[in-house]
Amino acid sequence: MNDILLGGAIGGLVAFLLTLPAIAFEVAKPGPVDRDPLVADVKKAWHLRWSGRGILLAGLFLHVLVGVGYGGVYPLLVERNWRLLPVVPYSLPSLLFYAVGVWLAVGIVLLPLLRFGLFGRRLGPFVWLEFLISMLLIAVGMWLGVQYYQPSFFHI
Repeated sequence: MNDILLGGAIGGLVAFLLTLPAIAFEVAKPGPVDRDPLVADVKKAWHLRWSGRGILLAGLFLHVLVGVGYGGVYPLLVERNWRLLPVVPYSLPSLLFYAVGVWLAVGIVLLPLLRFGLFGRRLGPFVWLEFLISMLLIAVGMWLGVQYYQPSFFHI
């Protein structure tokens, strides 16, 4: 259970750290936030009357939530011995493979449910790539966190 909680915390922290450049850009840029194409697309997809900062906070929350889910579910799968690859659990290849699986699941299930289209197509032509890169970076961050806490946590 501790591995699941620690994994979720590491995943959420890494996801938050990855959003810092977006937050800094959003806060520092001049002009009205509502003119940002991403904000306009999200408002259009959800028919919202939120400000750009509100959408930024919602995006931050969703991104961190995906990171917590990534980091918390992986140790659960390892504990239950549900391995899809013949590699050592918590290894970088294993975490990268899992990241691609999460990317596929979110792109095929979650984003369409949020009315962003398959892999977020309604948000822009390269959202799928941005999200894939984010997931792979979360995997690398998770791997670094696991390296720090092993052998006390994340037993194989």
